Amino acid sequence: MTEVTELYHILQKSDENNPFLFLYTDGGPDHRVTYLRVQLSLIAIFISMDLDYLVAARTSPGHS
Repeated sequence: MTEVTELYHILQKSDENNPFLFLYTDGGPDHRVTYLRVQLSLIAIFISMDLDYLVAARTSPGHS
């Protein structure tokens, strides 16, 4: 939840207003998109930022 809160504040300070958000992670324990708490935090940022499209994908460690 902390990482999504920080991401939200960073995106709110940005001058751009994009309706899309693409997140790619290496599947660390606090970014694993299969966890319910991570999914709920992504849903919260989707709703609060009024996004049209959100992609959250887990890649291999180190993006190799």
